[in-house]
Amino acid sequence: MVLYDIAGTLHIEELWAAIIIYSAIAVVLSSTVLALALWRIWRFTVSPILYPTDPKELPYWIPIVGKDFDVPNPRILVLLEHFGDTREPFTLTIAGGQLHVLTNSKDVEDAYKNTSSIGFDGFVQAMMRTLGSSEHCINAMFSYRPHSPHENDFPNPLKKPLGKLTKDLHVRQLFPGQHLDDLCNKFVDFFDEFLVLEEISKMDFATEKTSESIVVPLRMWTSEVFIIGGQRAYFGRLLEDIDPNMARTFIEFDELGWQVLFQYPRFASRRMHAMADKLVANFEAYYGTPKEKRKGDAWFVKAFEHEARQAGLDTHDIATMMLPVYWAIHTNTRGASFWMLAYLVSRPGSMAAVRSEMALAFDISGRVNFHYLNDSCPQFAAIWSETIRITAGSASVRYLTADTVIGGKTLRKHNRVMMPSRQLHFNEEIFGQDAHRFDPERFIRNKALLKGSSCRPFGGGTTICPGRFVSKIAVLTNVALLLQRFDVEFAGSCPFPRFEEGKPSLGILSNKEGDNPLIRLRKRTLPV
Repeated sequence: MVLYDIAGTLHIEELWAAIIIYSAIAVVLSSTVLALALWRIWRFTVSPILYPTDPKELPYWIPIVGKDFDVPNPRILVLLEHFGDTREPFTLTIAGGQLHVLTNSKDVEDAYKNTSSIGFDGFVQAMMRTLGSSEHCINAMFSYRPHSPHENDFPNPLKKPLGKLTKDLHVRQLFPGQHLDDLCNKFVDFFDEFLVLEEISKMDFATEKTSESIVVPLRMWTSEVFIIGGQRAYFGRLLEDIDPNMARTFIEFDELGWQVLFQYPRFASRRMHAMADKLVANFEAYYGTPKEKRKGDAWFVKAFEHEARQAGLDTHDIATMMLPVYWAIHTNTRGASFWMLAYLVSRPGSMAAVRSEMALAFDISGRVNFHYLNDSCPQFAAIWSETIRITAGSASVRYLTADTVIGGKTLRKHNRVMMPSRQLHFNEEIFGQDAHRFDPERFIRNKALLKGSSCRPFGGGTTICPGRFVSKIAVLTNVALLLQRFDVEFAGSCPFPRFEEGKPSLGILSNKEGDNPLIRLRKRTLPV
């Protein structure tokens, strides 16, 4: 009987203990929910009333951390609808940091003009850290001021720090002139060598090979062509010898590169960092090779290394600095060529018009004159302009060094400002009610569109991409040679690829996974 009483007492004590525990959990949960609800009401209802000049913020549920912008990423056009399409500045909180987004072309123009409180250096330095640059490297890039122009052929009369002088080096290499011509001729040499059936057949993804035709996946093929071509134009063949698979590594890195833009911590972007580390290791091997064994490198590569060594950067530091250069060389050209060919192949009439227009660009030996393509083919140029207008997904990012009023809203110091170009390109007031339709003729009917503030595929302001000239010439040259040598058609039935708008982009949008059309290249009989 006593045992039963003891057992009953223990059972009651356990029951009471369980009740207390569950009650405590319920109190904690209800308190948390209440606190979260009160915080959300304060943050997204009361605060906007009290501070009407602050940009409206996209609501989220996790304080401090903010919105998870992993895939799928909210599209800017969808966010505009959320805010009533007022095109006022709005705010996103991502990984604990605030990002002000500008979608009005006048606001974007004002931001580009403001160099006193909206800076680019902070973003560059953050990106350098993300990609593995040491603090010594970052400090040297923004404090060392090259002062010995007699040691090379690039003066620095304003005594700019190397981080800013680097842009001038890019401009010297990439703006119209002898250095750009040298670079473009390297692209011509590569395409001339590579765009033959025998070379294309060596690629491991090529299928249905015959003596007259071949089938390749358009995305992978254009990517490898432009990565290897750009690599040779800038660095010669040495990088291919160091790592024959470097192009594949870069493709994987590039698809995850948006994580650099949003400064994802390493633990949340392990795959991207793994690919970045492999690319940096290849550049360490490249710069560890004696200069006399590096053949065919571009002027910029030599000039930057000279200045970087003078600044005290070691081989690893220089390698980390070359990764964003390599990235910039390839990310847009491989995407632009993919979409341009996709549009041309789906429009045989446009392809025939381009072939006719570009006929005089080829000499009797079949070598292409890239100056003629760039300057004397208005239909071809219009197709290029429309391709990058409709496929650009890039965004410019700046840092606020002081509270700044733009568009009637106060953007707060230490936050970032993002200016996505894509939504500007679909402004129906500028591009018409058919802004979402591919229509190259719009740039022939209205040449002023290219100079307007709503057409910014390469960014704007003082940081507009200096590579815009070589990108256009390289893509036009590649497409022209391809159409001159081959009849091109889709292989089998495949819908037109869709844009991958679910992921942020630093340049041209990718295609949705699975939307990778196959194309058949068939030798053409060239007119005598």
